[in-house]
Amino acid sequence: MNIDGIDPSQITGLQSPISDAKSTPPIKPQTEDSAKVETETLEKLVQNVKDLPENRPDVVARGKELLNDPNYPSANVEDQVAKILLGLEEEAF
Repeated sequence: MNIDGIDPSQITGLQSPISDAKSTPPIKPQTEDSAKVETETLEKLVQNVKDLPENRPDVVARGKELLNDPNYPSANVEDQVAKILLGLEEEAF
């Protein structure tokens, strides 16, 4: 009986772990069909990774462009990296 008008279920501190355990559904054992689906999904994932190229030509081309750019990295970026390496400034990224 609740005589003070407060619903105890609305106060999280009053809920016992035992009552919470009752509301949690039991773990069902894995069936052969669900295991097969997980295995097939894993095999597809592995195959997708194997199908990826060893390198990405677009990224390699961009790297070459930056390598040949005398303004890359900018003086500001170089100063920031130098300060971080010397311990004068914390990393901001």
